[in-house]
Amino acid sequence: MREDKLAVSDPADLNTDLNYQIEKDLTNIDPVVRIKPVRPVRLGENATVQKNVRRDFASAIELVNEACEAIRIAEERAMAAERYSQELNEYIVKQAKVTDSNVAALEKRLENAEARANEAEEWLIRFHDAIINGFGHLQK
Repeated sequence: MREDKLAVSDPADLNTDLNYQIEKDLTNIDPVVRIKPVRPVRLGENATVQKNVRRDFASAIELVNEACEAIRIAEERAMAAERYSQELNEYIVKQAKVTDSNVAALEKRLENAEARANEAEEWLIRFHDAIINGFGHLQK
């Protein structure tokens, strides 16, 4: 399993890399476990039946090895998924902090803009009153 590409700059890149690694791991194993059927033997049967039973220890060992490999790959994928989850969580926390600071900055700008708009409106009312008072006698 590759561990050299764990820095999260964009979660989509990490997800793509993780999917690629999982696909690569899955192509390296045989997804079908082949089990050779063995006729069950009862203890009370005669000795000739027990002599005819062929025990294939090599395939049993091979089956155990395949099971171990499947467990190892599953553990690696679980660890990779956990690392991805942790990195994604860290990325989201960082993005939330950035978003919170952006919202705070925008709220401050909004307060300043509202204050300027209120001041401009007061000046417009003063100009209007001054014009009406100064030129009010010229009305027809």
